Amino acid sequence: MPEITVYSGSAQQVSLEQLQAAPLPEFDPNGRFRPLAHKVMDQQTRTVVEDLGHTITKEQFHMAEDGMRALGIYQFESDLDPDHSNTISFYNANDKSSSTKMAAGKIQHICLNSIITGEVVYNTSHTKFIEDRLPMLLSEAVTKIGGYIQHQEIQHIAYKRICLDGGSKKDHQMKLDHLIMESTRAKVIAGSTIGAVEHQYWMPKYEEFTEDGYSLHRLLQAFTQVFQDRRYSYRRLTKSSLALQGIINNNFNLELDQIGREIEVEKETN
Repeated sequence: MPEITVYSGSAQQVSLEQLQAAPLPEFDPNGRFRPLAHKVMDQQTRTVVEDLGHTITKEQFHMAEDGMRALGIYQFESDLDPDHSNTISFYNANDKSSSTKMAAGKIQHICLNSIITGEVVYNTSHTKFIEDRLPMLLSEAVTKIGGYIQHQEIQHIAYKRICLDGGSKKDHQMKLDHLIMESTRAKVIAGSTIGAVEHQYWMPKYEEFTEDGYSLHRLLQAFTQVFQDRRYSYRRLTKSSLALQGIINNNFNLELDQIGREIEVEKETN
């Protein structure tokens, strides 16, 4: 499941109807600033998800400052892999405190004080051109977010298919040791946490991570659990995760474009 942290402060969780009914503030028609209705952001975000070919499974909304600031979070499952899910979120502020923002990915930190982070983020200012520009910006976001999500989904499937225990027990341990030591040299983890990663690999905290055997997915989750147990900051978590994925992909010569084409062929023949 995606990991989302919402720092809402005095904000309240609201229904879709309440979000859509939020009034627009008064503004100078000759001025630079233009408010954007929260319901427009909701409609446009849903369009993004539909254009990506996904169906929303969960949604959540928050508002603050008498409805001037709003946050929408939409969770959707992958069409490639039913075990993999993602989110798209928007943040819209009509009190001139922030630009309009959208984030996508598995890990997001969101604050109703205008901070929104994710693997993919874009934003646009509240100018008189915002409603005219929004479709174009969202179209660009679809391409960017869609490419990121597809890349992650293909990688996710590849990691579940590749196992480390194809040879002897000694070979298995050597492969594991090699990947962990490379990760240590790359400062993905500290040397003092090597034992914790190995423990999570051999005896995962969650049984579901054993379903694919001793796979790369299982190893990735072992690292991720250690990141969480050590309370890595968002920035460090993102940096470490990307570095780890690079190490794995380089060691196994993963050509994700080729794997993606193979997955498409499998879908067509099944």
